[in-house]
Amino acid sequence: YTSFAHRMAEYIHDLRTVIAKFMGRAQHNSSNTWTDLNRLPRDGQWYSFDGGAWKIRLYKIGTAHMEVHPEMAYRLNQVLAYMHPNAIPNEFRTPPKKKSKEFELSYDLLGFDVVGQLRDLRWAKGGFEVLSFNLSGTAQAVLEYIGGANVKTGQWEFDYDVRSVITEICRSGMLPEQKSFQYYPTPEHIAQRVVEWADIKPGEQVLEPSAGQGAIADQIRKDALIYCMDISLLHCDVLKAKGYERVQCKDFLSYAPSVKFDKCVMNPPFADKRAEMHVQHAAGLIGEDGVLVAVLPASYKNKTIVEGWKHEYSEVLHNEFQGCSVNVVILRLS
Repeated sequence: YTSFAHRMAEYIHDLRTVIAKFMGRAQHNSSNTWTDLNRLPRDGQWYSFDGGAWKIRLYKIGTAHMEVHPEMAYRLNQVLAYMHPNAIPNEFRTPPKKKSKEFELSYDLLGFDVVGQLRDLRWAKGGFEVLSFNLSGTAQAVLEYIGGANVKTGQWEFDYDVRSVITEICRSGMLPEQKSFQYYPTPEHIAQRVVEWADIKPGEQVLEPSAGQGAIADQIRKDALIYCMDISLLHCDVLKAKGYERVQCKDFLSYAPSVKFDKCVMNPPFADKRAEMHVQHAAGLIGEDGVLVAVLPASYKNKTIVEGWKHEYSEVLHNEFQGCSVNVVILRLS
């Protein structure tokens, strides 16, 4: 089909409204649910809504599959069990067991009022410029997060076509929560230095495994083959909108490619010793005579992280990252 049936969209919207109540959110407009569903590609891939509370995938033949998060399903079953005591088996009346994850992710959900403001943005210059007045502070923070520059009142500019990214935010209703994702954009002068240390040649295959929104990748010469990876779907959408063709959305520590890279440049997450783990994993993906350059906490200076590699450290760089007080060094492995 080419359009999601209004009647079916209304059923989904009713369920979405109940879930929103569970999450303490205001009621959403039903026309927005219909629009969100019709913007989804019919590619059989899962697309999450409302902070992962539910997800759906659509197929070209006209069918759809929908799943509700176990916590939401449990609460829905509680309501049904109250209304129809014999309808829900006992095994569905107990809270779901939480699956253990090495690194739990969380999200900052946006209010539907903020989502509405983002939906109403006007575009100019093919999506590189946003025109809007009277945005709330939260809506402005969203535009800043995805790389917008407030050049004057009511006018925001981007260095890429931001429309698909705004669509993703409106559908999912969320931004990656900074602490759990460990996303702190690399300052431009540090990104430039990382790339310079890597000494990337034309045609080399370059891995950027914690690409974020492209702070380091943007400094790499365009005749290199750049492979970007990030755990955040939103960040991957930004990278694709910027024109990066080789983008994967996954946890880098589970990445096992069949090829070796010539160079790797990275600013890995720091918490829970993830920086060391990411560097060690990346080193195993670099070919003979390859080079890895990473931004690391200053506490690693002069330490051997990967046996058998030559370690070169920069001086300590103090308080360079916005939003956190951290000192860092740059490591070059060869």
